[in-house]
Amino acid sequence: MIRELNSAGHPVIAPPNPLRSPASDAADVPADLADVMSATQRPLPAAALTENATAARWRTRPSWFLVSEHDNAIPPDAERFMAKRMGAVTESISGSHTAFIANPVCAASFITKALAG
Repeated sequence: MIRELNSAGHPVIAPPNPLRSPASDAADVPADLADVMSATQRPLPAAALTENATAARWRTRPSWFLVSEHDNAIPPDAERFMAKRMGAVTESISGSHTAFIANPVCAASFITKALAG
């Protein structure tokens, strides 16, 4: 639901649902870090859902996708669908939506493989 306009006059989606807790999106990071992440996450601009993309770079460039197997924000099957549609090199990580923060060594290894091509 759009409840406000940002400083540029663009509508923004309402702040995160208070029924969602940091534990649901950041279940594998320390609670104090999850609290900070939750408190500082900016609302998603409505334009992110309404503007047309001019190009999908994954159509013309190699892509990599790290699927978070315990993601409560984006279902892992949806992540796999997007990765397959992109033709992405895909790996899975046992973690939540923020698995790349909870397991930076695994995430860095994945990025290193992507850089190596």
